Amino acid sequence: MPNRGAAATPPACAGRSRRRCAGCAPSASTCTRCTGPPRDAEFTGERLHHNLALLDALRPVADRHATTVATVAVAWCLAHPGVTAAIVGARDPGQVDGWIGAPDIELTTHDLTDIADAVHRTGAGQGRR
Repeated sequence: MPNRGAAATPPACAGRSRRRCAGCAPSASTCTRCTGPPRDAEFTGERLHHNLALLDALRPVADRHATTVATVAVAWCLAHPGVTAAIVGARDPGQVDGWIGAPDIELTTHDLTDIADAVHRTGAGQGRR
């Protein structure tokens, strides 16, 4: 079974969970991603942890479709009526492989309900406040 999104998935930070984000040094007691220079608020502090919880919650949906969480996220955008395209960025060409199959995924009502429940349960995806 392929590794689903590991290269694009930073784990959570030390001290707040059993995993670390890309900013954590192996022996660090604090995380430079959460305590370092300001970044987009969606990818720091508590919002980062909510978003990573959502990533974990979406894995069962991705597994049902034998794809990545990134593909499910883009497929979810495309599943909304009136949406004809999703603009997705990548830092390197290899990341495209993680979501290029999104237009071929047909999310079921069960999938859409699971995704909505995961967003609500994790507190992620609330947008900027």
